[in-house]
Amino acid sequence: MDKVLYFIESAVLTVLLLTLIALGMAQIVSRDLLESGFEWAEPLQRVVVFWLGLFGAVAAARASRHIRIDLLPRMLHGVKARAIHVVSCLFTCAVSALLCWHAGRLVWFDFQDQTTGVLGWPAWIVGLILPVSFGAIALCYLVASFKRPTQESKA
Repeated sequence: MDKVLYFIESAVLTVLLLTLIALGMAQIVSRDLLESGFEWAEPLQRVVVFWLGLFGAVAAARASRHIRIDLLPRMLHGVKARAIHVVSCLFTCAVSALLCWHAGRLVWFDFQDQTTGVLGWPAWIVGLILPVSFGAIALCYLVASFKRPTQESKA
């Protein structure tokens, strides 16, 4: 299951990055050859960057590559280091779960109000990445709290 999720995550990140590159190149060529760009390309690029950043945050959480302050875990060993790791992971999980909850409420309100966003798309579709990504990050840190910290992934 872990390999399947990793493959899906990598595929989504790859597609988003290639989309961003293709849109940028199309804009450059269009402006140079036609002396006008696509009006919809830049707002779409902003959405893709938004999604790419949040999917990247999920990938970083899954691989235990988030920025962290790890002075204490480096100084402590054994049970104390394990306790710091668990508390840190559970705290990050709780904050991410809270962000997921409130992002979900935002998406729900946008859905109910039929708010339109970028390119006239429903705002809830663009914002859906927020609760999904924060929920995935919360899950990653919940799972990490049960794992033994390695030197590389100490929290």
